[in-house]
Amino acid sequence: MKNKLKSMHETLWINPSLKKIGSLAHDGRSLAMTDVYDAKAFIDHMSPYLSQHFSLKDGTLTSPLMPIPAFQRTLITFLGGRIPGHWYLKGDHTLPVSGSIKARGGIYTLLRYAEELAQSHQLKTLFESAMGPASPELTAIYNQHTIVVSSTGNLGLSIGLIGKSIGFNVEVHMSVDAKDWKVERLKTIGANVVQHAGDYSEAVKLGRSSASGRPNTYFIDDEDSVDLFLGYSIAALELKSQLSALGHIINSDHPLFVYLPCGVGGAPSGIAFALKAIFGENVHLFTAEPTHAPCMLLGLSTGLWHNITVSEIGIDGQTLADGLAVGRPSELASKVLSQVLSGAYTVSDEKLLRMLYLMHESEGIDLEPSALAGLIGPAKLYYETAGFNYLKAHDLLEVAEQAIHVSWAAGGSMVPDNVMAQDIKRGQDSSLNTF
Repeated sequence: MKNKLKSMHETLWINPSLKKIGSLAHDGRSLAMTDVYDAKAFIDHMSPYLSQHFSLKDGTLTSPLMPIPAFQRTLITFLGGRIPGHWYLKGDHTLPVSGSIKARGGIYTLLRYAEELAQSHQLKTLFESAMGPASPELTAIYNQHTIVVSSTGNLGLSIGLIGKSIGFNVEVHMSVDAKDWKVERLKTIGANVVQHAGDYSEAVKLGRSSASGRPNTYFIDDEDSVDLFLGYSIAALELKSQLSALGHIINSDHPLFVYLPCGVGGAPSGIAFALKAIFGENVHLFTAEPTHAPCMLLGLSTGLWHNITVSEIGIDGQTLADGLAVGRPSELASKVLSQVLSGAYTVSDEKLLRMLYLMHESEGIDLEPSALAGLIGPAKLYYETAGFNYLKAHDLLEVAEQAIHVSWAAGGSMVPDNVMAQDIKRGQDSSLNTF
């Protein structure tokens, strides 16, 4: 597998260690579905604040589940065949604040921290009111605290926008892969942006070092944050509810396939953990990464998890999918995904651009390149040998027409119009003629 990844050709890996886990032990803490339900209850409890400060309808942080039949038909030209079943896009690109999946983890993590501070100052009732952080007493407290985070882009954007909205000072350490427009957006809202010449892992190391020992400073560790993990996991409950509302009952005759773009692994591991607990063997989970930054696939396939980086096998980590430009996976995410993933695959930058253009033309939906990674998943299963063998081994070919496919759109609604137009044109001009 190392040689396949090193060639930077697209690869599909099937997990030989797949199993259902009911709970997870991490750093002396046991995590189970009860924690996911508790996280959901907390967010629901904060709905007045979310409604007031983030203009969320009913204070609910949700994204649509969007059928994409035109895109599904369009791929026939490239595949020489069709993708059977019902195919949906999970539209986290429409989430408020950051226009990405990172809004889920960011909002939950920062509200948890803000509540803890409020409680420590006997100001809980002020925080729970719709205007909580606007109160002079609480605002003064938050103004004395700094949130530090490291990011390739979307998490930094999420934490920066949410943190500043609550009233915190925010320091974002950005890797060289971060898009200029994301850096400028953070600076515009008053976040302190520290740019590093190194990759994401280096930005995390330097961000953690910067926060260490500083008073009134909270480092949000994307590589090891249980709160981020739980914030993302709530999305699984949302998806279950949406599928039920559409009349989809997931069982052996109606299997669910979910394709998750993966960088360090925080968001996909949280979602995958909860989905596996909910649907068991009837859900089939796959992560998607760029061919130039396959850190999770490398870590899982070698069994080394976070103890190996893509640079160690000669991969440069350079990809236009900035949200996925990560060289080393998270230990927590690796621990989860090694057990619940059905498999993982890589996709080229050229194909990401091509799908970006096709999604724009067929469905009128605009996404950033990294968010397209999940949209090649069904083709990997039905039109590649390893994928087809997986379907056959699990008796999934017989129920292909009843299958439900969900590709997670991780971000894109905040991309500036000129940047999006440029990416669409690049996808249109792509020399890629087949999938």
